Amino acid sequence: MAYLEEVEDKDNVLISDEEEEEEYTSSDEESDIDDDEEFLSRIIALKDIVPPETRARISNTASSLFSKSFSLLKTIGNSAWVLVTAAIILALPVVLEIEREQSAIHQENQKAEQQQLRQHQLLSRALPDEEEE
Repeated sequence: MAYLEEVEDKDNVLISDEEEEEEYTSSDEESDIDDDEEFLSRIIALKDIVPPETRARISNTASSLFSKSFSLLKTIGNSAWVLVTAAIILALPVVLEIEREQSAIHQENQKAEQQQLRQHQLLSRALPDEEEE
């Protein structure tokens, strides 16, 4: 049978509240490092907790997911490249032709306005001559 024996610490000294606060306070940088180290040590400890078959399955699933997502993004990028270049090659000449046609129509309208203005000026000059007679 096992017996329990209480051992008292001979160096048991009372510490004031100020000394305790100084002992437990640390800077933010030390806290961040401790948190990072604690997190890393927890992840490393998971290696011992999780069985090797489960770790292999998780690793295979993660690498498969990564490779599939990478190939999907690559396919999307290639498709976007094809669509954009096709749109540029097919749409650019159409846009330029429409712009040239609008420019020609604008010039024709300006010429027509100038001719109407000249005719109006000629008529206005001709009419006062008839009134004088």
